[in-house]
Amino acid sequence: MRRALPLIALVLAACEVPLDPIAESDLSFALSGYLDASADTQWVRVERVDPVAGVERAAPLDVTVTLAAEGGEPVVLAQVVRTFVTGPAHLFWTDAPIAPGTAYRLRVAGANGARAETRVAVPDTAAFEVRVEPERNNCPVVVTATGVPRVADVQTRYVVADPLGREREVRFTHLLALRRTPDGFRALVHSGDDTSRLALDRGHQVVSAELVVAGAEADWPETVGLTIEQALVFDGAVEGGGGFVGGVVTRRVPFTPVISFGRSCMSGRL
Repeated sequence: MRRALPLIALVLAACEVPLDPIAESDLSFALSGYLDASADTQWVRVERVDPVAGVERAAPLDVTVTLAAEGGEPVVLAQVVRTFVTGPAHLFWTDAPIAPGTAYRLRVAGANGARAETRVAVPDTAAFEVRVEPERNNCPVVVTATGVPRVADVQTRYVVADPLGREREVRFTHLLALRRTPDGFRALVHSGDDTSRLALDRGHQVVSAELVVAGAEADWPETVGLTIEQALVFDGAVEGGGGFVGGVVTRRVPFTPVISFGRSCMSGRL
């Protein structure tokens, strides 16, 4: 089962106060997350801009969150509160299918009459193509992506097993390696550099590895170099609120990484 939740850590590991609580504002909610046409479950985060006196932060929000294709019938998202290192997060999810090349309306309605909504454009998949040239002689994987206005993320994902056979998934973003080309995007992914970050002890092994590329529409923000607070606040992206909810489609390509002890990939240039 593929879930959209972990794709962009910046969104759900967000700062507990994405908007300045002191500055005067008529905004009601801060929204963050994305809709992934390649996933079977969608997640978005909704937080109040103005905390309600006497209400615990971990208490469920008294709001209704709906999602609808433009011109279609809305579905109501279920709420769950999860605790991260930054504190509680109010997450809303649905297993309603998301269609590529479609625009959606995400609406938040508070019991006190507060409202916020945003338009989410999901890219078309017809022309989206990801090509991977394997590592050779300890040099990087060359990843190219075409057919989408923007690439939201490039990740390596590893399933690692310990000596008892217990498996865990580890993910690294390589977004900083991404560059625009005349016909799309290109990244050099040094999987050998992931070795030290995997912190593999003897007896551990990499069971599988894949590259994951997320294509997005042109409205996807350029978050590289921004703080979490800056990345979550985009004027005009949410009516009656702050933050950003985008649309993506992901491509997964298995690959053979360079995994060895005491060795990392040689440097390369785009």
